[in-house]
Order: sequence, then C-alpha cells, then structure tokens
Amino acid sequence: MAHLSECKYASLSDDGGSSSGGDTLEVLNQSHRAQQRRKRLRWAIIVFFIEIAQLLFFYGVFSRLCPRSGCSKLGPDIDGLADLAAYNTTVTFSNDVNIVQPSEFADNFWATYVPYSAVIAVDVKLVEKFNMPESAVSPTNSNEMLYQIDGFHELHCLFRLRRILVGTATKEDHAHTLHCLNYIRQTLMCNLDLTLGSTENLKNYGLKDKRICRDYTAIEAWVERNKWKDFEGWQGAKMEAYYKKLEENNGTLPEEEHKSSY
Repeated sequence: MAHLSECKYASLSDDGGSSSGGDTLEVLNQSHRAQQRRKRLRWAIIVFFIEIAQLLFFYGVFSRLCPRSGCSKLGPDIDGLADLAAYNTTVTFSNDVNIVQPSEFADNFWATYVPYSAVIAVDVKLVEKFNMPESAVSPTNSNEMLYQIDGFHELHCLFRLRRILVGTATKEDHAHTLHCLNYIRQTLMCNLDLTLGSTENLKNYGLKDKRICRDYTAIEAWVERNKWKDFEGWQGAKMEAYYKKLEENNGTLPEEEHKSSY
C-alpha cells in the first residue's frame, strides 16, 4: 500500500484537459443559443403569417362591404344589392346635347333611362333582419316599407330641372326646383369625383377620360325586380285627386300642396 501514499493530487491547470472541457461547454452554449434563436425565428415567422392572414381576411370582408370608395351609405344586401355597389364598368362621358335639348328624342331618352320613381318595397322582416331605419308603410301592403334609391331621386331632380330649362315644366316642377338644386349639391359634395379630367383646348375637361363606374343597367334591373309594384296606380290616383281639388279651387292651392311626392 506504500505506493498509494506516494500519489500526489494536483489541481487542474488552465491548459491541458481543462481547456478541452471549457471548449466543449462553450460549444454547447453556442449551440443552445443558436437553437433558441431558430426557435424564436420560427415563432416570429408563424406570427407574421397569422397576422397577414388576418389582414387579408378583414380586407376581404371590408372590400365586400365597402367597394373601392369606402362605406358611402351602402344599403343592406337585399337580393344582391351590396354587389351592385362595386365599381366595375368602364365609361367615357359624352358631350351630346341632343339628349337634353327640347325634342321628342330627348324626351324619350329621359323617359327611358330615368325610372318613374325607383320606390322600393322591402318586407318588414328584412327591415328588422338588416337593422334598417324604419320607413313609411306601404299604403297597399302593411307588410312592406317603402324606400327609394338616392341616385334615382337625384336623376329625377335633373329630369325636373331639364323640363324647366326647355320650357315644358309643370307648376309642381317649379315648386320642387330649390329642393332639387340643394339635394344635387349635397350629393355631388358627398360623392365628389376625383378624376383628373384632361383637356385638349383648355375649355372642355374630362370628356375623353375613362372612368370606372357602377353598372347602371344592373342597378336598373335590381330596381325593376324590387320596386313597389303599386306605385304608379297609387300615384295616379293621388294626382287625379290633386287636379280635381285644383279645379275646385279655381286653379289655386296652398303652397305646401304643390310640393312633389318624390
């Protein structure tokens, strides 16, 4: 056992075996840190794609509700009405005054392209479903409320203003004029066209520029499907009573009774 007593214990030196152990530990630490960086990077990529997916989802929903120009008094999606809000038709404006001057051709044009009323009948159940503001109840069907597409209100105002300009206006047209001018003013200011109209002569602007518009023909078809079917008969009876009362009063009525029905 004598040889055991001769054994000497020495501390580990900085060089030699301990250096190899330190290097191994450092390699392990670097590997761990790299692994942690890769893990954080993977989570960052996953979160990034989740955020992109959410943005695309909400953009798709918002785009459907508010096509191109944003939410501008869009109506409920009754019979595909929301789809009609999209700007999907290319149009170049015309400078043809033949469609506004006094003539049978122009009269027929306005009678054809400007609906008589565009008053829409909506079932009261749909009014409640889409949380629509309540409107007047149809005098011919208590289960329906009556509305009007604003754009056709404005066109009807232009229809009346044209008759004043060409000398074919009725007293009702004249009584309605100031309302029409103010209504069209507000509509133009609300939906101001931002097209940068070009010119060739510093006189006429915007006549050759293409615009992306709503599909007027499709909107007309929607109005035809959803219009208040009894409007013309109801309006005819109302006007008949109006003219009868006018005759009974020697052609004069209180000013408020000259106001338009539209």
